[in-house]
Amino acid sequence: GFMTDAQCEYIRMEKNTGGAGGFHAGLSRAFTAGYEWFWLMDDDVEPFQDALGKLLSYQDRSGCIHGRRRNVDGTPVLWGYHFDPHTVTTTQICDLLFECNQEVQVVNVGCFEGMLIRRDVVAQIGFPKADLFICGDDTYYGYLASHVTPVLYVNVFSLRRKRSVETRESRLLRREIYKVGSLTQYYFQRNRFLIARSIGSHSFSFARASLVTLVKTMLWELMFFGSPKGALAALRGFIDGVKYFATNPACDRSSCGR
Repeated sequence: GFMTDAQCEYIRMEKNTGGAGGFHAGLSRAFTAGYEWFWLMDDDVEPFQDALGKLLSYQDRSGCIHGRRRNVDGTPVLWGYHFDPHTVTTTQICDLLFECNQEVQVVNVGCFEGMLIRRDVVAQIGFPKADLFICGDDTYYGYLASHVTPVLYVNVFSLRRKRSVETRESRLLRREIYKVGSLTQYYFQRNRFLIARSIGSHSFSFARASLVTLVKTMLWELMFFGSPKGALAALRGFIDGVKYFATNPACDRSSCGR
């Protein structure tokens, strides 16, 4: 069921399909309603008042636009990645904080904390992959969008996070490690195999990257967060991902990635 008023339509899902299922259902509903632009965001962020107008100033350059976010304490969120379809891994872009005074950076990933996407792009790539449940669904959706439009990351602060994210500083890796729950660790591992199957990745590079990713994740959970539960969740996700990969046929090349 749902209820509406002049500004908001609430849709109650019959079962928990995770963030991916929710974004799939919401975008499908909005697309059917005929809107031209769709601004996707989670419930733990809120937009700045002038953000949408600023983002739309780039609409002649892209059909998939991302602004910047601020943490609860006002600091910029570190975001911006390049997706490698051969290994199904991401690497950070060089200028995460726009320190080189760039106006725009081109990425090939997405983020559902603020993705602004145009109707014609959605018509070509479909809706978010609901069976991912949570984790990686927006990365993959941005990758699909990058095939039909430049995916832009623009130097405009558009959203503010309303809750803090726990991190640990790693001197060895020279980066911050984000703490996520065991559920996310499970789907992070499992979904890599679902995405790989969707885009036809089956190389030795993917297999090697999968093992490295698993070991690294388990070590992070044990060494930085002292969480055997998180490490075991990652291992279960890896095993289920391998089973999925082995029992589901590769996609048809004419529809790979869709």
